[in-house]
Amino acid sequence: MTPEEIDAQLQQGQSLADIAASGGISEDSLVAAIIKPMQDFMQQQVSAGSLTQQQLGDRLKLADQHIRQFVNSKGTSADSSSGGCGGSGMMSGSGIMAGSSSMMGASGNASATYRGGMMGGSAQTY
Repeated sequence: MTPEEIDAQLQQGQSLADIAASGGISEDSLVAAIIKPMQDFMQQQVSAGSLTQQQLGDRLKLADQHIRQFVNSKGTSADSSSGGCGGSGMMSGSGIMAGSSSMMGASGNASATYRGGMMGGSAQTY
């Protein structure tokens, strides 16, 4: 499915979860696919000592809640700057996939700059 086809279905009032379900993908699988890169990044932060295992668990729990809210929001384009996570869009602007927020608001010093966080803040170099 192309981004344009997904956008058209979103504009028709479907949610990302609805679209995924029509292709045989469960909400849990969709959420897991979205959260996996964040989980991997944050696990690196735990390994580096920048996050505790408790912080990782807390942030992943919150991320899961926000992502579920987003994938179940109806009639919103994935490119929308209003997004489903209470503000900036998930895939553009300062949302989860791109933009100017730090990924999950984590701090530490890894080797990459992440732009596009879920919890807010400005871009940070890790």
